[in-house]
Amino acid sequence: MSAKYWILIFGLAPALFCRASGTDAAFLQEDSHIAVTLRAIGHELLLSAGDSTSRVLPVQQAGNRYKVPFETTFPLDPTHLTALVEQVTAGRAFPKDYIVEVEACNALEIVYAYEIRDEANSSLIPCQGRELPTDCYNLVFTFPEDRAEMAAKDSGEMPAANIYRYAAWGFLLLLSAGAVFYFSKRRSKVPATTADHRPLGNYRFSPTAMELSIDGQVTSLTAKEAELLALLHDHANETLERDLLLKAIWGNEDSYVGRTLDVFVSRLRKKLEDDPAVKIANVRGVGYKLMLIS
Repeated sequence: MSAKYWILIFGLAPALFCRASGTDAAFLQEDSHIAVTLRAIGHELLLSAGDSTSRVLPVQQAGNRYKVPFETTFPLDPTHLTALVEQVTAGRAFPKDYIVEVEACNALEIVYAYEIRDEANSSLIPCQGRELPTDCYNLVFTFPEDRAEMAAKDSGEMPAANIYRYAAWGFLLLLSAGAVFYFSKRRSKVPATTADHRPLGNYRFSPTAMELSIDGQVTSLTAKEAELLALLHDHANETLERDLLLKAIWGNEDSYVGRTLDVFVSRLRKKLEDDPAVKIANVRGVGYKLMLIS
């Protein structure tokens, strides 16, 4: 690898990253705007429950996932919630595609969820008219797309931040590929391992060996159990739809019936019960989510 190559990469990549970081200020402002809108939703939800004094706690953000916690308990009507969210977000610069989940604070389980999509007849709003009892709830909003791409769709153009970001990552990828090629020529080959081991709470999970181990105890998995757990693990703390799970694991096979997925999830739950920080949550009307509680 010539010296000119390394000079070019090391010179251009940092410059592009700096430029991309500068344009990210607009997205930080968008994050703040979304947080303000979510707090307004929380405020209106408490008012509709007859509570004008309790606080909406600070919004917690992790990537495109925003959690709205409350300091008090209240009853919740899914029909009213969907209408209220639509009312508060109308006319605001708010993403058009999102998933709303209602999380029970104490159990950290999703007790209700629905999905809104901008495409006609693509929204999924189950269980209308079933009021939830008074309890401690968190509202969790997930925006499945990158917000920069959303903005590009609305404007018809690629945002400047994306241009610099993609260019910077392209140069970083080029740098990484060059480094791998360069150093692979100078080191001896290492035999490949026969099984990968992933941390899963206190467990060690090997999809290839189809095993779960904890405290020296090894539990065998069937092929389908290993595939299902690997897919959930790849999307930890994300809700995966039932149809997606069925198609990914069983494809177009005729070997499964309506409750097959639930049976396999039940088996995995039993094999994961030695670590309470690892749970497979049922998101009613949507699918399942592997929750890793830190």
